[in-house]
Amino acid sequence: MSSAYESGTDPQHRGSAVAAFFEALSLILIMALALIGNFTTILTILRVRSLRQNLHNAFVVNLCIMDLVVCFFSMSFSLADLFHEGYLLSYGGFCRFNCFMALFALYGNFSGVTLIAVNRCIGIVFAHKIRIRRVHAVIMITCSWVYSAMIAGPTTYANFSAVGKYNFDTHHCSPDWKGSDIFNIVCVVLLYGVTVPVMVLVIS
Repeated sequence: MSSAYESGTDPQHRGSAVAAFFEALSLILIMALALIGNFTTILTILRVRSLRQNLHNAFVVNLCIMDLVVCFFSMSFSLADLFHEGYLLSYGGFCRFNCFMALFALYGNFSGVTLIAVNRCIGIVFAHKIRIRRVHAVIMITCSWVYSAMIAGPTTYANFSAVGKYNFDTHHCSPDWKGSDIFNIVCVVLLYGVTVPVMVLVIS
């Protein structure tokens, strides 16, 4: 395993069997609930015509998809790594892919909630002045995906200072936040200085 992709308080970390069992059980339960809840929501919206025609639900489906991205491309990798520690380091770009998807889903979730709040705010406050149509919804959702991908993208480059690194303690790959102060600051500002304030503002 290349040290360039390893981090954690103890590179030789080996948790007890009991701890690993409860970690795995927790992940399985959370994943199961997330899968059931999100798939049920998506299928219900798609099957019921009145819900399908309600444009607001397009943003709800978008948020559900982001939750599923977390399940399939973040939590599932951690679950596999619990049974085979270092699994994410065993197959080339798996670690960087895992890091990218986790960061992509993080910002995608926050921007997804923000889109729901913005759409609701416009529908209530500016109902007679602004009308969001399907094409607007598609553009808004596409922009949120591009925004999330642009933030997560740099972590996939091997020569980038904040490239995704495997952490033995969390069984997960995350950006090397200590590797680039600029990237760290940009991510924090975009999340807590832009996305969250906008979300809170339109909700209030």
